[in-house]
Amino acid sequence: MSNTTSRDYIDGDNLMLEKPPFNEGNAFMHGFLVKGDKDALQKIIDTNFNQVAPDKCYFKVLTSYVIQSFTLIEHANSLDETEINYGYTEEKEVIPWIIVGKMVGDDHDKIDHIFFYPYACFVNSALALNTGREIYGYPKYMGDTVMPEKGDNSGEFSLAVNSYKTFSPETKLQFNPLMKITQESDKGDEDDDDEFGFLDGFELLMGRLVQLIKLERKLFSLDWHAIEQIASLLINPKVDQLFLKQIPDLTGKKALYQAVITAPAVVKKVRSIHCSRNDYCLTIEDNASFPLVKSLGLTREPDNSIKVDYAFTFDFDFVVEIGTEVVRAEDGLGALSDSAERSKVCE
Repeated sequence: MSNTTSRDYIDGDNLMLEKPPFNEGNAFMHGFLVKGDKDALQKIIDTNFNQVAPDKCYFKVLTSYVIQSFTLIEHANSLDETEINYGYTEEKEVIPWIIVGKMVGDDHDKIDHIFFYPYACFVNSALALNTGREIYGYPKYMGDTVMPEKGDNSGEFSLAVNSYKTFSPETKLQFNPLMKITQESDKGDEDDDDEFGFLDGFELLMGRLVQLIKLERKLFSLDWHAIEQIASLLINPKVDQLFLKQIPDLTGKKALYQAVITAPAVVKKVRSIHCSRNDYCLTIEDNASFPLVKSLGLTREPDNSIKVDYAFTFDFDFVVEIGTEVVRAEDGLGALSDSAERSKVCE
């Protein structure tokens, strides 16, 4: 389907969403690597991406590790020329990230491009929720997040979400505790207190992630495009995010528009990166609306906790750019605006 011009979006008098690109300044991310089940993660990717246009694109989970992040963004604002002076928001985000490859080859055994999929994005801002969902297809939900002050890695991280604890006619939708991360010990690895600059820090962080992919190297080989992408990250650091964007019909059972979207998060400045093997422990509650343990294939210890294998903090600024359409379901309606180009990743 060709990329045709769509109608102008109608902005009402009330501010419901903002226009990209978006500046995300003074972002402080806490990342925790936890091991999931690769088959469970692949089921997520098959459901959300591989059935959109199975004859054109195939995506595969590259590692069983999930990056569970808690991020405070102190200054988020639109960079659109008509909205740049509106103001800014402070946002807290909690996201489990899945590392995904766009595969090529007869057996889908070569990694052509690497993406990061935010499986669920819990935010404390209605404007961020509306904008992320409607513009990109971010799977955003309302969440109440508690996390340490900036620069403090020892406090408690917790998330409560607006959800059904169980499914039943008597269950009321309310905020229920979903996730908690605590630090059991302050004894870290030898590089726990090391700080790194813009390129050195990002190179270290990306190197850790590439190591995870290498652990499963027997299953994959890197296509030249993937090698080129990894090399370019050290010069122009960014993360290519992957989304499913769809518009339901009036029954909620069919999609008027359905497409795989990508949007780069381009790193503009890194103030510090700390890497640690401190003794963190993750606890996830059972929740009917968000069955994360089952969906991600996480393994609980006898005390109901989930092991954190690696942790890092990332103090940086980034910009989420205008997205591109990777591939669209051919029987869907609608079209992208002229400002969004068709991605060549599936061509």
